[in-house]
Amino acid sequence: MELFPEGQLVAVDGSRVVGATTTLRLHFDFNRFDHTFADIIQGGWLTSHEPTGDWLYGADICTHPDYRCRGIGGALYAARQQLVWDLSLKGQVTAGMIPGYGAVKQAMSAQDYYLGVVSGAIIDPTLSMQMKTGFEPRALLANYLNDPVCDNYSVLLVLDASKEVKGATRAVPL
Repeated sequence: MELFPEGQLVAVDGSRVVGATTTLRLHFDFNRFDHTFADIIQGGWLTSHEPTGDWLYGADICTHPDYRCRGIGGALYAARQQLVWDLSLKGQVTAGMIPGYGAVKQAMSAQDYYLGVVSGAIIDPTLSMQMKTGFEPRALLANYLNDPVCDNYSVLLVLDASKEVKGATRAVPL
């Protein structure tokens, strides 16, 4: 909160927090695909935040299990995009987990799974939704996060500021 308060977004039901996202600003080098979640969160302190960064990096997004499939994740992505517009940033960057890969990792490589999701032949519960929101996959990231569900893989995703996102509203100049 102290580093970037406007980048910490929550969804509430009354006084109960039912969804949240933590974001930070970064100057992002799209020629390097070797960052990890640990690099981004820096031990949970998120000190990688660069106040003049031109990209909004989505460090996480979550929805309480009782509230999944109700549009909260989409609303948080929209709130992020609105923040991109409000701050005149280039767009959003994130690393999307591929939780569907864990169930098929004995039968196919992560690269084949990734290509299947990107082509639409495979539906992944997270990555496919992010792509539907407008995120473009840029690269498969190995060893991004120690998570056996996705066999430690993630996908680098970009949502350019020029893209419209359902639920986000560009400020109207006065």
